[in-house]
Amino acid sequence: MMMMNSRVVLPVLFTLLYSLLSNEPDSLSTSIAKIWGNTTTEAPSRPDPNAPRVFPQGFRSPLDIPIRLSGSFGELRNNHFHGGLDIKTESRENLRIHAVADGYVSRIAVSPRGYGNALYIDHPNGYTSVYAHINTFEGAIGDYLKQAQYRSQEFETDEKIPPGVLPIMQGQFIAKSGNTGSSGAPHLHFEIRDTNTEEALNPLLCGFSVPDQVAPRIDQLAVYTFKTDNIYNSPQVFNCKALGGNAYSPVSGSVVTVKTARVGLGIKAFDKFSGETNLNGIFGMKVYDNNQLIYTFEVDGIPFSETRCLNSHIDYKRKQDEQGFLQKCFIDPGNRLSCYKDVINQGIINLADGQAHRIRYEVYDVAGNQSTAQLTVQCPSCAPFVPNEGTGFQQLLRYSSENYFSNDQIELRFPYGAFYTDILFTHSTRGAAKGETNVYSRIHKVLQRPNTRTELFRYTDKTRH
Repeated sequence: MMMMNSRVVLPVLFTLLYSLLSNEPDSLSTSIAKIWGNTTTEAPSRPDPNAPRVFPQGFRSPLDIPIRLSGSFGELRNNHFHGGLDIKTESRENLRIHAVADGYVSRIAVSPRGYGNALYIDHPNGYTSVYAHINTFEGAIGDYLKQAQYRSQEFETDEKIPPGVLPIMQGQFIAKSGNTGSSGAPHLHFEIRDTNTEEALNPLLCGFSVPDQVAPRIDQLAVYTFKTDNIYNSPQVFNCKALGGNAYSPVSGSVVTVKTARVGLGIKAFDKFSGETNLNGIFGMKVYDNNQLIYTFEVDGIPFSETRCLNSHIDYKRKQDEQGFLQKCFIDPGNRLSCYKDVINQGIINLADGQAHRIRYEVYDVAGNQSTAQLTVQCPSCAPFVPNEGTGFQQLLRYSSENYFSNDQIELRFPYGAFYTDILFTHSTRGAAKGETNVYSRIHKVLQRPNTRTELFRYTDKTRH
């Protein structure tokens, strides 16, 4: 996150840049190099999102009961997209789990956190199935784990297993379901991954069937105005009402007038499956400007190296302010997420023509159920957009380069790749407030304008003496 010299005495309060702590010991620049392959000031292009994809088929269900979901693939979670399906186990533990295809056990993990007890099976088609939050491992798998724990004299383990040691047949009883790790209720977390890249694929595209005749629900629409090419203001947010026929419209009226020519859009939407009451994440959405497709988002797969880009995909400040997940329908320039397709001008709309722009949202699920919402955005007598950072900040930090800030109290370094977009940066200090008896130095606050929350791709704290 930053580099501080010995002039700064702890404790120091940083209310900016705290959402994406990395567990890796590498420096940020090294981490970025591993993911992007370079540390130049030119952000590399995304993988081609419009390239055709083939999803593996031929799997059986991991459980003997019908698949019902408490969590869908790609759901918006804290700092990440959900990488699998959360399959309900009827509020019970110890249901029999079966291998979805032939293969071999490649990894067994036991932890009180995260996935808890987890099993990984590599399949000859180049994919891996993952079973998490399980209670116990069956037969030779359980025996192998016990021997590994005795050897290490540790209960917690993460054992990589070579091919041929634990072969598995499709349908084989491999484990019992549970509620281990960071699980709030009994269920099976299930994934399909590309074995080589470890990209998590949407299992609903891999032949796993869930009854679904329910269209997504649209709760809110949003309009953002821009200060600069990539710095935007807090949005106007409009609650939606259902019109019937899976159509929605803002409660306050469908015409939005703005005073700047550069705008972006946002949406809050959810999905449900047939017969279920819990809300799930959407699979995809499209945005049209005067019937021209300008933005598509689909969660058909999530590379783990990209999952923290969720904090750029959403309105991060609103999430931190406990206003839920509002998804932006435009792309920050430093956002590396590869779930975007058919995008024109980063999804940003130019209103300089002064005309009314008819906006249509289409939100859909894997089964093809679709809901729509419409609004009209206009900037009457609007001049061509001129960037204007305004005032009230001390330094403009660029997303596309390494940045430094220093004064007589603090030195900060933000390596290349830390930001998704440019930052209007401010720094201030204060003494101990009334009643604060454990503060031994001035407290430093770093934040951005106009928002006071900033999402990061990745960072590492470091001290410079």
